[in-house]
Amino acid sequence: MKIVITGGHFTPAWATMTELLLRGHTIVYFGRQTSMEGDRGLSFEASSLWGSRVRFVSMVTARLQRRFTIYTIPSLLKFPAAFLQALFELLAISPDRVCSFGGSLALPVVLAAWILRVPIILHEQTLSPGIANRFLSRFSRRVAVSFPETASLFGSKAVVIGNPVRKEIFQTRPSSKEVTAFLNRADKPIVYVAGGSQGSHAINLLVEQSLERLLMRFCVLHAVGTSTKTGDLPRLIKEQRNLSLPLQHRYLPVSSVGHADIGGVLHAARAVVGRSGANTAWEIALLGKPAVLFPLAISAEGEQKKHARWLVREGLAEVASDDMTPTAFVEMVATQAKQHPKHLDLPKDAGRKLADLVEE
Repeated sequence: MKIVITGGHFTPAWATMTELLLRGHTIVYFGRQTSMEGDRGLSFEASSLWGSRVRFVSMVTARLQRRFTIYTIPSLLKFPAAFLQALFELLAISPDRVCSFGGSLALPVVLAAWILRVPIILHEQTLSPGIANRFLSRFSRRVAVSFPETASLFGSKAVVIGNPVRKEIFQTRPSSKEVTAFLNRADKPIVYVAGGSQGSHAINLLVEQSLERLLMRFCVLHAVGTSTKTGDLPRLIKEQRNLSLPLQHRYLPVSSVGHADIGGVLHAARAVVGRSGANTAWEIALLGKPAVLFPLAISAEGEQKKHARWLVREGLAEVASDDMTPTAFVEMVATQAKQHPKHLDLPKDAGRKLADLVEE
């Protein structure tokens, strides 16, 4: 079959595409070329799919932004162009299925697929579904959900399968020489910092302000994000070079950690620092990694706060704030790094189950 994958949550999409490719299907991914409006940084999905067996289609993106900016109105005005592009691309591809992972990127693709009578399957990762998936569910055949609590919102279309996770997170060794060398030379407990694929400027600033304090106690692998608007990565690379030689060796700032390295990094990390999106929360829970979480205050329906509270209840996380002091931040990281791993019993085969739904 020819299957189009789209949506704003790339990690579960990657897990599902991996399964579908193993079954011999042809995959086309409709995604974002850049991280965000006005940014030149290549998106995580575009860089991840470069050179893969998945054809990448760069879509006009009419983003539903969480706050009003100078890009809000121009972005909304792009929707007709995005819809027409999706319609013509789908006509040219003639897919057998469309599988969507939510977000504003999925809106024009799913609507065009519905007009063309292509069967649509949605996946909802979060405890609190966003506006896009709630709206698009009326056009879909099935809505796969991660959490049983979410199923009632989608009625008879809902199927509880869990959240598809990358098989790579269960690999214990990284692939790249840079990451391998960093993990091998670590002389302190390792902390992995990541603010999502685009990055978090607030978390990056807090790490920068806390850097020497952190590096006296930890080795820090810092996924700064793919966005280029803030200049965080070049600034933090420069900051690293200004450290004393022993501390330089304990800090590695990178734009992102690729799929081939993520398992080795997560298994080596004593603690994880980051946002609390559904995919991050699910991977933390599966691997039992103590975490310091910075939920987005303006996330849709408070989804990140709900995921953070879930992990706090399970004894896996503490919730921090973007404006906390460097001293308080370092102490919170140190407290979590002393915790023992606590693996939650969650489905690990959601990617296979979602592939089954797509094939049905």
